[in-house]
Amino acid sequence: MTAEDQKPVRVLAYADSGLCSGAESLFAEVLAGVARDRSFELSFAAPSTNRELVRMLEDASGGRAAADVPAQPLPLAALHLYDPRRRRAVDAALARIRPDLVLLNLPSPEYGSTPLTSKSLDSTPIVGLVHITGTMEELDFRLGGIRTGLARRVLRRLDRACVLSESAAGRFASDWGSRDADPAVIRMPRPEIALTDRDTARRKLGLDPAGPLIGIAGRVTTRQKGHDTLVAASGEVLGTHPEAGFAVAGEGRDRAALEKMVASRGLGASWHFLGQVSPIGDFLSAIDAIAIPSR
Repeated sequence: MTAEDQKPVRVLAYADSGLCSGAESLFAEVLAGVARDRSFELSFAAPSTNRELVRMLEDASGGRAAADVPAQPLPLAALHLYDPRRRRAVDAALARIRPDLVLLNLPSPEYGSTPLTSKSLDSTPIVGLVHITGTMEELDFRLGGIRTGLARRVLRRLDRACVLSESAAGRFASDWGSRDADPAVIRMPRPEIALTDRDTARRKLGLDPAGPLIGIAGRVTTRQKGHDTLVAASGEVLGTHPEAGFAVAGEGRDRAALEKMVASRGLGASWHFLGQVSPIGDFLSAIDAIAIPSR
């Protein structure tokens, strides 16, 4: 039998995030690579409520969603892995799909892991792309020890893991009890960003063309991304450099609280909340320095 005679491997890409961030963008880039390989027949499952994610996966895979699955809530994510209603909904959505392999998007081990509990996939190999591999306890998340324990029970079902660094690969099996003792390391793609003139970019974003500007980009969730640390530091910066400004690109559940934090410190005139900025090159062109206080 020649390679042309062999049937392609049916791969179901599964992502149930309720939002779109860097993890979903990277997952889509991986899918685009899979879609170009004729050895694979690619379909995907995603929540129809997350239209941006569905569109991203459609573009990457070249097809439409094979299943509409419920989004996993992000707060205290591990607890939702055991929600019987969600598990029944996932089983029902996947009942008619018979993939040879599942490629699972795991922004973290607790977030995105629901298919690992699915009866419909009991005998199907599952490969997970794990973006953040630290335990919730280690990262000092609320109820971190409990959440880590709950997620660890589920992660034992994962057949193969793909992580983003050698250090993550070395710790993954011991941290999560995974059967994969030697996870594959994949490299983040080098982003292609078009930069423009600083003053032009600032005018486009409604920013003052004068003065140094420090930016932070990403989902506005302070416990993860550390925006609150930058607010605290900005007071010290402005004490010696009152002409400086701070710009936030991105949306998230903590935006209102962050704006209130800035106002309560009397820093409102120096902070600019831009919401989602696309293309991100405009934002990076407008700022003089970028802050990454992510936890």
